[in-house]
Amino acid sequence: MKIFLCILLLAALPAAAQCDISGPAGTVQARFWADAAGRLTYGVQRGGAVAIEPSPLGITLDGVDWGEGVRLEKPRRGETNETYPLRGAHAVATNHFCSAEIPVVRTGAGTRFVLEVRVFDDGVGWRYRIPGEGARKVQGEASSWTLPVGSRIWFGERKNAWKLKSYAGEWMAAGLDEMPTISKQGPVQGAPLVAELPAGGYAVISEAAVFQYSGMRLRAVGQRRFQADFTEGLKGFELNGEIVTPWRVVILAQNLDELVNQTVVPNLAPPPDAQLFADTSWIRPGWCVWRWQLQGVGTPAEQRRFVDRAAELGYPYTLVDDGWEKDWKSPFENLAGLCQYAAKKKISVLVWKPWAELRDATNDYAQLRAWLDQVKGAGAAGIKVDFFNSEDLVTRRGEETLLGEAAKRKLLVDLHGCPKPTGEARTYPNELTREGVRGLELNFMSEGPLPPRHNAALPFTRYVVGHGDYTPVTFQPGHLGGTTIAHQLATAVVTTSPLQVLNEMPSNVLQHPVVEVPAFLKALPTVWDETRVLPGSKIGELAVLARRRGACWFVAAVNGGSARDYRLQLSFLSNPKWEALWLADGAESPLGVISKREQVSSATTLNFKLSSGGGFVALFKPE
Repeated sequence: MKIFLCILLLAALPAAAQCDISGPAGTVQARFWADAAGRLTYGVQRGGAVAIEPSPLGITLDGVDWGEGVRLEKPRRGETNETYPLRGAHAVATNHFCSAEIPVVRTGAGTRFVLEVRVFDDGVGWRYRIPGEGARKVQGEASSWTLPVGSRIWFGERKNAWKLKSYAGEWMAAGLDEMPTISKQGPVQGAPLVAELPAGGYAVISEAAVFQYSGMRLRAVGQRRFQADFTEGLKGFELNGEIVTPWRVVILAQNLDELVNQTVVPNLAPPPDAQLFADTSWIRPGWCVWRWQLQGVGTPAEQRRFVDRAAELGYPYTLVDDGWEKDWKSPFENLAGLCQYAAKKKISVLVWKPWAELRDATNDYAQLRAWLDQVKGAGAAGIKVDFFNSEDLVTRRGEETLLGEAAKRKLLVDLHGCPKPTGEARTYPNELTREGVRGLELNFMSEGPLPPRHNAALPFTRYVVGHGDYTPVTFQPGHLGGTTIAHQLATAVVTTSPLQVLNEMPSNVLQHPVVEVPAFLKALPTVWDETRVLPGSKIGELAVLARRRGACWFVAAVNGGSARDYRLQLSFLSNPKWEALWLADGAESPLGVISKREQVSSATTLNFKLSSGGGFVALFKPE
């Protein structure tokens, strides 16, 4: 392990006045101090440019703000450098940071707490550790992020109350000064928020490791500042004993490639329990067929036909969604029969359930545990739990209980109607995906459709903090939403989700008149060894990603704007000769697809004409 020294930012002041800490390479620098009024404060720079201006910190317990009237004592410093497996933009995450545990003394009260800080080369995380016994009420945090003048903010907007229930917003951008009034739903936004900084580069505001705490939203309070906001508001939420908050996070990247490849949020999440996950062979990423979106849950016999289609596509999963428990006679008997039929074809079954029918915490979630036992007993491989519709403390506790109890039974989990990821999939790797994203289902609703720019924004916004169950790919003419078939195929590549739930009917995929379409979707992985953001990419305008799995590269372009030409330079390819299969926009209509197979090399440039809302996909295999 290579050792780096944690260096100081500026000329040293007395230890009680401030704490300066840099990341291992010295690129990111953070300072924590008490200002002239005794307010706990921090600021962040990257490469000498200000990313977060001086911003207040603190937590309010039982009406007392623990960030007021403080002084800092000498911190205990350290450094960690480790790696761990990841299911995201790449297969291995590096968790390398310099740390500081800063004792903070409340000078009037004589009490103290610890501000824990970790500084990476691509971000900063901090959290509060408040000692104590008994019940106390958290009534808010002063935790804030003040961005530089001229910053542009990407946020997920939705024109109804679901905006902050399910985090299913359409990604759009506005000037920083517009944020307090930009939304008719009010000044509170869901995390993450992505800032394009005036000096160049990006800053992402979010949180990590939300366990035993309410989930954080972000309130635009004016003066270019966002402040932590909670569902419970001033009434607060009650915790017992020592209070350890989630990590408050700033992710920093100079370019989109760095942004997509950083791992700050999972780095801050706890590793999986060694006993609970001693065996992880049952946790398998892959594609899943899904009947519900276009044809409803259907009968057990119709679900068997979907098992057949999954086998034809080579997909490992089929999802039985809403309706099976209430519409099927003897539902668990029929589920057991379906699972037995599927097992003969090496297909695993996932089943749906609304959270409202599992959330009762009585007798240590006896209702939840009993249902999970039924699901496991029937032979299903996992569950899709829907409509959490909140991230308050009660719901977040329930979500963690669900993940843990499912893991005890070796059940996979897909969470829907839920908030953004905060690293749960590292701690509970049986979470293969979660929604918390405005997915393709909107194109089938009166509220839709999604504009193409939303899809071109997602890789650089929502997916920066974790996987998202977008349910990609439709061929339905009335539901393309201004996109093309090639664009739809491209969303399946740029969406990060170890469990990919295919929106389109598998029979329509298998019978597509362009035979390379099913060939491509059969070959497409759901996890990646390496990801590169290619030139020309810009949030909301164009996303071009090259992703490697094993020896093969997959490239996709999602055009969020008007028609354009794109020159794909293949310099990222290593071997001298490659077999290429590509599919691009046809000239006649959004439904048209042009395909070609050819030999290429790293010196080759492929020229594509992207339609408005169009795209292309390509697969490269070494010869």
